[in-house]
Amino acid sequence: MKRGTKFFVLVFATFFFTTDILYPQEKIGISWEFNEDNNFEGWEINANFDSFKVENGVLSVVAIGAFPSLRSSAFVLPAAEYGYVHIRMKTPGASSAIVRWDLDTNDWGWNQFPIYGDTLFHEYKLPLYSNNKWHDNLIKIQSFVIHTPLNAKVEVDYFRFVHAGPIPEVTRFKAWRTIFKPGEVIPLLATLKNSGDEPVSIQSELILPEGATLLQGQTQAEHGEMYGEMLDSLEWQIRFEQTGNYDLTLNLITETDTIPSILNMPVTEEYWVQDEFLLSAWSPPYAWYPPPYQQAVVDTYAHANFDVALWARPEDDLTQLFENIGMKYFILITNILGGDPYLREPEGDVAPELTPEMLARLDPIIEKYRNNPNVIGYHICDEPYDVTFPNIGKVVRYIRERDPKRLCFVNIWPGDSSTKYRTFIEDMLDETRLEHLSYDRYVFYNTYDGGSFFSNIRVVREFALRYDVPFFNIIQAIGTNGTVESGLDWRTPTEGEHRWQAYASLAYGVRGLIWFHWHGNWGVTGNPDREKIIASLTKINPGIKAVGQEMLELNLHSISATHTKPKVGDEAEFPNDPIISSVSPDADLLLGFFKNDTDNDFVMVMNKDYRDSVTALVYSDYQLPELRVFNAEAVQWETAATKNENSGSYFEVTLEPGGGKLFEIGQKIVVGVQQTKELPASAQLFQNYPNPFNPETKITYETGTATRVQLTIYDILGREIEVLVDEQQSPGLHTVNWSAHHLANGLYFYKLSTGQHKFIRKMLYLQ
Repeated sequence: MKRGTKFFVLVFATFFFTTDILYPQEKIGISWEFNEDNNFEGWEINANFDSFKVENGVLSVVAIGAFPSLRSSAFVLPAAEYGYVHIRMKTPGASSAIVRWDLDTNDWGWNQFPIYGDTLFHEYKLPLYSNNKWHDNLIKIQSFVIHTPLNAKVEVDYFRFVHAGPIPEVTRFKAWRTIFKPGEVIPLLATLKNSGDEPVSIQSELILPEGATLLQGQTQAEHGEMYGEMLDSLEWQIRFEQTGNYDLTLNLITETDTIPSILNMPVTEEYWVQDEFLLSAWSPPYAWYPPPYQQAVVDTYAHANFDVALWARPEDDLTQLFENIGMKYFILITNILGGDPYLREPEGDVAPELTPEMLARLDPIIEKYRNNPNVIGYHICDEPYDVTFPNIGKVVRYIRERDPKRLCFVNIWPGDSSTKYRTFIEDMLDETRLEHLSYDRYVFYNTYDGGSFFSNIRVVREFALRYDVPFFNIIQAIGTNGTVESGLDWRTPTEGEHRWQAYASLAYGVRGLIWFHWHGNWGVTGNPDREKIIASLTKINPGIKAVGQEMLELNLHSISATHTKPKVGDEAEFPNDPIISSVSPDADLLLGFFKNDTDNDFVMVMNKDYRDSVTALVYSDYQLPELRVFNAEAVQWETAATKNENSGSYFEVTLEPGGGKLFEIGQKIVVGVQQTKELPASAQLFQNYPNPFNPETKITYETGTATRVQLTIYDILGREIEVLVDEQQSPGLHTVNWSAHHLANGLYFYKLSTGQHKFIRKMLYLQ
């Protein structure tokens, strides 16, 4: 698996919606059109271009050095009247360009923008009116730099200063789902802005088709006058009772225009449903050798308690070996569809188009495996760059039309918790419509432990929850010391470290684990520690599979995770309802909180110490007379002892190094009340609304008595952002407005403290 993921910002549309923008009549200020041969219209070479000529309606130059650039002659143009620059050009091999302008105030400004590196002409519309250096009179393009390879030929069709007028547009109109199911509550989100260089007042109107029911939100909204960087967002929840192909329309209405955006939503009952916890190893269980070694490695793989192989090529006899032992598997289709340039890593910045003829190559494969119960689905690619998302989406839709109950598998490599990585995940799900998330994280290097394991899994879990899809974690089984890949500096994990990765993932709610990796120099079969790794996985795999299978019944949307000794960025607060209120002070534990469909509570208690076992007391503010624990070895639920007291209860748990246990809470008795009915809380903190929000939201809470109240905002690293309330308040319902306009996109927390009670909730700021 190749390290690294490219990110690009040239994103023009998602698969889900189309927009017909009625642009006003543009007014051109100054324009260089290059329509007359040998007429350079006041442009000249600034640096490192050669072969300067104008013919056939274009200006062309050839790069002969680094940072080649052009410049214009002098002119005078009021910046306030012309807010856009339009450029149409062909830039093979290039990556970006910079426009730098001079002002008559002895000031200057610049704008860098990404460009296409293919052999086609593209138009770039640069909204520069919001640049703080775009003011007074423009007097010259001091430099127009095009980052292009040596000897590359650049062709410019025109360069214009334009007054665009108001351009109301919907920048996102989407559903937080990849599959639309009848009877399901479907959250919708729209963001809108005026991308033009002139203010305009905007209204919006959502038009639902017959068969759609609005559950939350309003169909009409007033947005007032919008201009510049202003954004507004809209949220709804809808439901379809029947299958069908539905179009939703969002109209933006101004005094002169109505601009429609269409969101197409195919509602279906045909989709993949996960009924088994996915436990596999990365790559097929063989080492690129012919039988009988192939059979021996398959046997070893099966004996290590794997019952799923992540992929096999459709033409390999390996598929028959899987069939012989009843092993399930995925069919690899990457190379059938053109390989990496189409589905993973293009040679340039644009993926070549995946044609209908290429997709038709899948037909005999789909037909061959359509009724095979051992085939889980199709492995499309690993670690794609975002420019391949449209092609991946084509593949997913093609397979889904012909074999809708199979899983299309794609794995991504994690970046970090930044906005860029979050955008990458969101764009992938929107454009590909995958029914899962899968990512890899390796943590046990010789030089450090853990790394960004928890920040990565938290981000992936966040999107899995939002899109209502399961997520899988590819984790490190091997080390590389002593192999040809020793430069990666991975150490072979111990059994405790293997267990740590698995149970930490389970505590965050994963629906599958894939050990990296099995074959060859990168894997188990070529590793000096082969026997040690196989023995470790053979021992712990059955328990992981048993617990994971049990957790498939738990509600993904009820997941929260608490670190009892958090490091920077870890989640530390216990849930509002204190099922578990604290643990032994010395215990370094991770607690995953879940519910099932009947609202019963479950807690995964995991030992973050992978070197030593731990025995800890776990405390609850309730009495827990029906506590049960899942025995992974016996694959059954057993009664767990609790000690109930007037102040609550506690139970003891002993965990192996890196291990975990799943508890079912059962009946909860409020302290001092001999019945299961809970007393009203003396304080409550409600979910903010709207959520996600941009940039304002309302936070509501209730106090049962007069008390000192503190309401505080924190960022994802636990740093205090703002104290909204810090005063004595009377009992009753209270609402506070908060704006995050000065902050970056992302997850934030708000904490309510009222005397003896503390509550914390999450909220998401999305521009």
